[in-house]
Amino acid sequence: MEPIWCFSRFGTSFTELPDGKFVQIGGEHEDYYDPDFYIYNDVIVHERSGRLQILGYPKDVFPPTDFHSATYSEGNIYIIGGLGYHGSRIFGTTPIYRLKCQTWKIDRFPSVGDNPGWIYKHKASLAGPGFLVVSGGQVCKEIDGKEQHIENREKFRLDLSNGKWTRI
Repeated sequence: MEPIWCFSRFGTSFTELPDGKFVQIGGEHEDYYDPDFYIYNDVIVHERSGRLQILGYPKDVFPPTDFHSATYSEGNIYIIGGLGYHGSRIFGTTPIYRLKCQTWKIDRFPSVGDNPGWIYKHKASLAGPGFLVVSGGQVCKEIDGKEQHIENREKFRLDLSNGKWTRI
């Protein structure tokens, strides 16, 4: 049986925009062992009037994401990390996507430097104009050929002007 679209999710994000809209991104339905398990790669715009706009994206443009962070800055929402499906994780990298709030176009945001790795269940916050700080959460690593989930005890800063990560 194929999964169908469902609004009952966890690991989703809600980001408030300056105009009062809320943007909900991804999330998962059920746990991985459940036959109804599914991770979404959609964006739901909640308008103040109660109207919903549901936007779907191809998986090669925006892969399924859950337990990510989503932070608004200067007309964009930066989607960082996420757990995703087992087998889709690229250890040592941090997925970042930028959602343009005027057009709802989403694209991969390239980055360089000392990144947190495949992080999820973390916090991201603005740290002055053009900078995000990522802390807490879990990091997926490959240790002795096996996937391990390690508590993140460090902080990382992302410069949004050039995509450079710095460990702080």
